[in-house]
Amino acid sequence: MLVLCSRFFINSEKEDKSVVEKIMKICNGGGKSVQIIINAKPESEFYLFEKYISLFDKYGIVAKLVDISKEKVNDKDVILLGGGSPRLLMQKIREFGSVDDIFENYKHTNLIIGQSAGAMVFYENFVDDVGNGKEFASFEGLGLIKSKENLLPHYEDLPTFDYGQRCLKFVEENKLFYKGLRNDEVLVLD
Repeated sequence: MLVLCSRFFINSEKEDKSVVEKIMKICNGGGKSVQIIINAKPESEFYLFEKYISLFDKYGIVAKLVDISKEKVNDKDVILLGGGSPRLLMQKIREFGSVDDIFENYKHTNLIIGQSAGAMVFYENFVDDVGNGKEFASFEGLGLIKSKENLLPHYEDLPTFDYGQRCLKFVEENKLFYKGLRNDEVLVLD
């Protein structure tokens, strides 16, 4: 099962209960702990994921942060690919040889959660800026979801900020298929 969402928190602090409760119910059903891959953000921002530990703990689920540049994911605990830059996340996944580990984990746990950038890389391709914050391109994802669509999380917010406007413009100009994922939406694929 693949679980995709845009966010766990509203304005980076307040828990988005409608999303969190759906995801926690899915995790508790499997009785597994969660390993949160934090490499979609620069190392200086890894601390932003620490609030996820207490969030999962509140629901009785053990969670730990995993920096794939320092340790491998195991095949027993559910993976949560965190938010940030999908380009940076895929770069780190490839650089540290984690593609096979992720697929092996999915084979054993049958559950991976992707939040924002983490959900985008489930698809065959995703759209992101090339690293300069101005130009966009299409990049190769993990291909866990066999589709030519590009996932656009935070869909209702995209027109309200510069990055989102440029992303939508790139998708439309290049006639790319896309699926919008609202902030309050949890997409579950078996």
